[in-house]
Amino acid sequence: MFGTTETEFLQFLDEAKRLHFASVTESNGIITLENRRMVRDEKERKNNALRQARHRGKSKGNAKGDKNVTPASSSSSSIDTTYVVSDPNDDPKDIPIPGNNNCPHEKIIDLYHEILPMLARVKRWTPKRQKYLKARWTSSNEYQDLEWWKRFFGYIAKDCPYLLGNNNSQWSADLEWICIESNFVKIQEGRYERR
Repeated sequence: MFGTTETEFLQFLDEAKRLHFASVTESNGIITLENRRMVRDEKERKNNALRQARHRGKSKGNAKGDKNVTPASSSSSSIDTTYVVSDPNDDPKDIPIPGNNNCPHEKIIDLYHEILPMLARVKRWTPKRQKYLKARWTSSNEYQDLEWWKRFFGYIAKDCPYLLGNNNSQWSADLEWICIESNFVKIQEGRYERR
């Protein structure tokens, strides 16, 4: 900072630390100030770079595009459970439970088949579908519980006949449709309940 005395500068650094509007680090006599906007912009740049790398990888025929694609533990199941690790929101209630970041795709699919056998069976669990389910799983700590999914599917089976095909068009939902955020929210709001 030009035009300030050393005392004024040190007071500024103390105030920045105290008010938490910037993080202050010192290394080898060099002082670095980093504010939230800078951190957010850097995070956004990194996310854009990852998204571009994934896109480039997919356009070359590699669905697993980049290093941040994490395979689930190997199993004998025929359902592919590779998925992209998502970045949690800043809201504390939305931060995933430590050690529970991996969405148990196969177990949720098994619950869906068990509780909603009248709906279309999952035959191919594509990266797009994996993304939808993973996003719902990580969107709230509440959803990171297989018992919650069991109750949720039970609610659909018992109270949402429209989603089961009891409608004029004979349309019925499937797991992908259920996991799309807007549909997921509408189901929870009771928009498809028996009237």
